[in-house]
Amino acid sequence: MKSTIKIFAIFAMVVAFAVGAKAQVTKDITGKATVMAQITMGTPTALDFKNVTPNNAKTVSVTGVVAPATTATGGETAGSITINKGPSTQVTLKFTVLPPYLTTGTGSTAATQLIIDSYVARLRTTDATPATAAWASPGTDITTDSGTDHSAFFAATSFAVDLGATVRPIEGQTAGYYTGTITLSAEYN
Repeated sequence: MKSTIKIFAIFAMVVAFAVGAKAQVTKDITGKATVMAQITMGTPTALDFKNVTPNNAKTVSVTGVVAPATTATGGETAGSITINKGPSTQVTLKFTVLPPYLTTGTGSTAATQLIIDSYVARLRTTDATPATAAWASPGTDITTDSGTDHSAFFAATSFAVDLGATVRPIEGQTAGYYTGTITLSAEYN
């Protein structure tokens, strides 16, 4: 009898586990993602001071206004680049290279290095969607310190960063064509 009870107890346990296993339910979880448009940059407009003269600083503002006005020679332009991104996304902007001077490429003396400083950058939306971040409001200047991140979350899918600066030719500045590279990076956060 004891062995019959043991067999019955074992049978009852097997049935109980089998019934419990049949009561189990499953559900699937769907994985989803939206791939945002790749960040692209348009063809940049050069920050162009045109003609400058020794001992006369010249500023080209973010809007292309030349100061002092008496130094304007015509054709001066603010630097500018358009950035395209996905809607309602956060982007970090960083000036990774802001040269302290432009060079002629013919040496590294003070006379062949045209000092460039007082950089000013400004965000300008290029579509009808206004920016919502405080620094991203059209017409608001942003810091140009090399390596400083500027993040904003806003709906605009296209915006521009305009750049102005001041050059300070010294007495004895070597005559010639001076260039330098300014680098801006943009990435999703």
